[in-house]
Amino acid sequence: MRLIKVGTFTMTEFGDEPPPYAILSHTWEPEGEVTFQDFQRGPEHFRRMRGFSKIEGCSARAFEDGYGWIWLDTCCIDKSSSSELSEAINCMYRWYRESSVCYALLSDLEPLSQWKRDRLKEQQIDETNESQQRFMSCRWFTRGWTLQELIAPSNIKFFARDWSFIGVRSELVNVIHWVTKIPVTVLRGEPPSRWLACQKMSWAAHRKTTRREDRAYCLMGLFEVFMPLLYGEGDRAFHRLQEEILRRTEDYTLLAWTSNPSQLGTQSGFFAASPADFTKLMTSSGDTWEIVRPLFKSREKTTQIHWQDLNASGNKYGRVISGPHDQTTIRDAHSRQFQLEPPTLTSRGLLATLLIKWDSYMTSFAAWIFTAAPISEPEQTTETLAGICVICYPDPSIYTQDSIATIRSRDTITALRYKTDALHCAPLAEVLGEFEPVKVYLNTITTNELLHPVNLGWGGANDQDTDQVEPGGNEGDAIMKDLEQSILFEDVESDSFDIL
Repeated sequence: MRLIKVGTFTMTEFGDEPPPYAILSHTWEPEGEVTFQDFQRGPEHFRRMRGFSKIEGCSARAFEDGYGWIWLDTCCIDKSSSSELSEAINCMYRWYRESSVCYALLSDLEPLSQWKRDRLKEQQIDETNESQQRFMSCRWFTRGWTLQELIAPSNIKFFARDWSFIGVRSELVNVIHWVTKIPVTVLRGEPPSRWLACQKMSWAAHRKTTRREDRAYCLMGLFEVFMPLLYGEGDRAFHRLQEEILRRTEDYTLLAWTSNPSQLGTQSGFFAASPADFTKLMTSSGDTWEIVRPLFKSREKTTQIHWQDLNASGNKYGRVISGPHDQTTIRDAHSRQFQLEPPTLTSRGLLATLLIKWDSYMTSFAAWIFTAAPISEPEQTTETLAGICVICYPDPSIYTQDSIATIRSRDTITALRYKTDALHCAPLAEVLGEFEPVKVYLNTITTNELLHPVNLGWGGANDQDTDQVEPGGNEGDAIMKDLEQSILFEDVESDSFDIL
């Protein structure tokens, strides 16, 4: 780790135990940033560069706070060395976490008077509050790399473009929560490791990076994942990130993403294409996931599931599929036992034992991807499975010549995901009464030329013709409607639920 000496602007390399240092968080400018190579050319060169004002400002603030060293990502990393860049990005979350103070420079925020700074810190978020609106519109809140820079440090100070002081994170927690949807407890120092993978992904849903690969690389620290950087791999980087997360945590809420409107009615792999697929999991409160589609008519239209309940450790339904033991036993209302082994990443996809039920077309099935803790409801507590009930198809690239009866007789099934916008919950006993455990290879790769099972001539249980979709109709909508009636929404009118 290289650090810059405050005042003299000389650079020194330290080992695993650097001295106390201040660290800068900022958004890069299109040109004029001081790089490692610029720094090597000496102060006569880099002092004339536009980006030197950041180094100078950071140094001045560190001096005021009593620190002798500073770190900036622009010039303290030799980005011409791929090995050094990879090591630095894998260490960056730790460097921000171990810093004595982090200075967040909002380069597009004009200085605020004392009165406006006080208005910014008000508890109530108000559209007429100019200070709050200007603060929340800063580019810093839209960039992928600044997510870890917001969460990791224990002490963050915010500054306007002229380095005038705005406030510390603890004073601005409400307005930061409002714009980022990051839970207040995390902004106050709660370890992100206590939160589910899908929730952490939702914090990055609206953030952008210049390079596609950085959508994955900027999240490695947040998930405590280490992997080599391969610029040029494109979207494959986010796929690799999800694989590493599952290898490390077995948190299968990572699969709890929903589709963008343009993707509805299509097939895909089980991994999300980008953090944007987790947008639907963001809520105004930050700690509640609203599931608006009931599985059974006896339930209310909307059920609120609190993340604290979903993430409750030690609850026997907290991680049925990804349990802390080699396998987890659950019992239904009739005392039947199901052994669900932890999923495994293989060359054929993610092998998991899922609770599934075939639709009446016998060409697709509904599957519970993960389960959650009991949910408290008015006047009662019910053992409840919560999560996404995903519609799946046997992978046509594998089963092109097989009948559906042959597929169903196999010990394992290789499946694709049908992209939907629904998140579901249901009482445990009712799910276990309707669904059966089956080992499924979840295809994690998305391709652009996926065939629909009906188009392959698959019929019903006896390979007879099924109902045909009317010309010009949407085949995916027809199957989804059938699934809603036969599996998910028995005796529930179509207008009795909303889509997120």
